[in-house]
Amino acid sequence: MTSNDESDSEEIYATDRSLPNSVSLIMSEDDTSEEENFIHQNKAHGDILSTPDEKLRKCERKLESYKKKGLKDQAFSQLIKLVPLRRLVFGDHHWKYAEAHSALARGYLDYKNYLTQAITKAEKAKSIFSACGSPASNQKIPFTRCLVEINLVLGRSLSLGKKYKEAESALVKSWQVFKSLEKQVSSVQIPTASSSSSLLDLKHEIKYALAELYIHTKDTEKAISALKYLIEEISKHTSDKDDRLILMYTKLIQAENSRKKSLVNHELIIEYAIKAHDISTSLHSLQSVEVADTAFALGKAYADIDSEKARSAAEIYCKEALSSYQSCYGNNHKKTLRTQDLLNKLWMRDGKEDDVMKSLKSSIPRKREVFGECSSEVAESNKLVAGIYLTKGDLTRAHKYLKEAYAIEQEFYGPQHAKTKATKAMIAQLEDNPGFKNTKITLGNRPKFTSTIKSAR
Repeated sequence: MTSNDESDSEEIYATDRSLPNSVSLIMSEDDTSEEENFIHQNKAHGDILSTPDEKLRKCERKLESYKKKGLKDQAFSQLIKLVPLRRLVFGDHHWKYAEAHSALARGYLDYKNYLTQAITKAEKAKSIFSACGSPASNQKIPFTRCLVEINLVLGRSLSLGKKYKEAESALVKSWQVFKSLEKQVSSVQIPTASSSSSLLDLKHEIKYALAELYIHTKDTEKAISALKYLIEEISKHTSDKDDRLILMYTKLIQAENSRKKSLVNHELIIEYAIKAHDISTSLHSLQSVEVADTAFALGKAYADIDSEKARSAAEIYCKEALSSYQSCYGNNHKKTLRTQDLLNKLWMRDGKEDDVMKSLKSSIPRKREVFGECSSEVAESNKLVAGIYLTKGDLTRAHKYLKEAYAIEQEFYGPQHAKTKATKAMIAQLEDNPGFKNTKITLGNRPKFTSTIKSAR
């Protein structure tokens, strides 16, 4: 961004830029004063070379250019300028002023991840829009689209804020108005390739937002219905190898896993994972992160089925994913480490305890570096090492690793958490064992311990 852009942005909305995530701004009460300051500043500066209309057109051109180039910070600075400029040109009760607030809400959500500000701006846009009069006949389509987008960004923001009931209401409203928009477009004009693409993107975004909402609320059937609708739409309008389909199948797996454990259809999950992996391998290099991600998902899907054939398939895909992650990220990355943990789980089922022990002892220092000294990942690894030592009858080393896990869990979860209490109980049981002072004890006298690793989510 040029220095002129920066100075313009600071002049218009200096208090709205580069805010820390911890700050929650409720800006609706201050909008009027901020925008009035901008108007007064422009008048005071006596900028006779540029009219408000010209400033607005320049802002909109820059915004579109930055968005196309993926320059998020520069685009966001123009979104901030757009609000007072639209108010200056169109007034307080025009849908284009509401649209500017809606666009800024989306900017807060997509560019900055500032949830509170996104909700506030979207609600402000909705309030302004409700006070707007009927549009001119040649503005009915953008007017309707504005309402679609206001409800879409409001619904997405509320959903991320876990206000699911209000989010569903907004997203359903967005979908209903979108159907009306489609009819308007088809009745008044012959859609161009560009306008059709834009409309399809909006349709897909609404459906995807609804699917994510239903996954969060565990309304599995509605989530699956929305995702299958998207898969059909994308396949019809582009290709059955479209990269976006990988995400849809990944979300289908997530939706199916949101059921009660007894109702999860693991065969169906494998089917979704295979389709995602097939698309990924057709579009990306075999040593890419994209292929590694789908290989890991497929390995995990097989790992959730307790059969020798499924475990064999799971190990093949996990090793494939591990090789790619190591190539792309190295050994000290969360994806590399979680894949190794899934392999450890498979090896434990096959009785390969020595392989698991070697892997865990190698990974614990790396997990401290990646996840932090006091992390659940480090605690779980220490407990698994302790469990293996218990199966070997080595209580002294088992006690050492359990104590390390307990210290971490006290810090990470707190002393009253179920996991912390369970580990404390294991330590007490171990210390009460008559053979604790010995290096080895017979397997028949060893304390009970479940040596399992939770599958990575």
